[in-house]
Amino acid sequence: MVGVRHIVRGVVDFVVDDVWMAAGVLVLLVVAALVVRLGGEAWWLLLIGVPAVLWVSLRRARRGARSSRRLSS
Repeated sequence: MVGVRHIVRGVVDFVVDDVWMAAGVLVLLVVAALVVRLGGEAWWLLLIGVPAVLWVSLRRARRGARSSRRLSS
């Protein structure tokens, strides 16, 4: 049970603490909803957009980890 708590806490920290990722996914959802409302298909937008937002988020986190390591050295 403790392992499950750690996993859930890690996922929540990853998603909630990264405001830019949440904002990016929200923008993608709004744009997709507008495309569907106008009669288009938006599945491809989310298929490409969500991994792109995740990639940018991971790059930002990696860059932040590198800079904090340099500061502590």
